[in-house]
Amino acid sequence: MAGRDTSLASAGCPDHREQVRPAWTDRDGYLRPAFLVVIFDHAIDALYEGLGLGEAYRRETSFSTFTLETHALLERPIRRGEELLVRNCVLAVDAKRMHIAQEMFGAQEMVGAEGRVRAALMEQLSIHVDLAIRRSAPFPPERLARIRAAIADQRDRPAPAGTGQQIRLDPARSS
Repeated sequence: MAGRDTSLASAGCPDHREQVRPAWTDRDGYLRPAFLVVIFDHAIDALYEGLGLGEAYRRETSFSTFTLETHALLERPIRRGEELLVRNCVLAVDAKRMHIAQEMFGAQEMVGAEGRVRAALMEQLSIHVDLAIRRSAPFPPERLARIRAAIADQRDRPAPAGTGQQIRLDPARSS
């Protein structure tokens, strides 16, 4: 079951619930990494709708957002049938780009905010695009204001742990 969940969300940044489908799991019953990204992608759609950058915006304006970069971190196994909650957070915005973080939890773990175990984190850099010319374009002032309002609404929420990291393997320590 997929859907929006505004009970824990900040203004403009709805949370998203989704259940792990059997077809998304491996033979041992655990979520395959490709489908981790699918769930985060469904959640980003909810975020874009909440920010006024969703499907209707694309149809009406011929502008959209493209993903420039992602980073996913799987922190614990996710089982077939598990209900998940993805919390969306806009960390920063400039004239054309948004830095977004998404945290995934077991939906039941979200009942008590203290001591919850995060299942995964995805970080994304997206860019606003004029679809007619396939080039980046500034956000319209009213959309930029809406994104900034969502960021302000989240100012008391710390940035999710693990954001801003790079994947690295120290060659000096490799054998």
